[in-house]
Amino acid sequence: MFLIRLAQNNDKEKIHNFANINNIKLYQKSLHIVVEIDNNIIGLLQFIKKNCYSEILSVFIIEGFRGQYFGDGLVKTLINYCYNNNIELIKINLSDFNTFFEKIGFINKGNYLELNVFDYFNKHTCK
Repeated sequence: MFLIRLAQNNDKEKIHNFANINNIKLYQKSLHIVVEIDNNIIGLLQFIKKNCYSEILSVFIIEGFRGQYFGDGLVKTLINYCYNNNIELIKINLSDFNTFFEKIGFINKGNYLELNVFDYFNKHTCK
């Protein structure tokens, strides 16, 4: 069974170990969303909260678990987090993974991709 959740303070050592093993840079003051299988981290999303938006700093899934929508789940968990915390926008710098984010609903704004959280929920509501 897998679990996707916002990391807590008591997860710091576990996240640090995961980052070291997978050669992932941990950003200061970033918040983390993790995906776990049997209490082992297999994926990590790092983000920061700014005044009126959140910025995704990195998304990483262990190679053997890629292509199984865990990355999608991490991003959608962040979208829910932002919605519940009245954060309107999520931004990410342009990268090689633009199509991944565009499929979720991010829009190319030139130097970065952006998702309006409230528009996302209005477009994806069951009718």
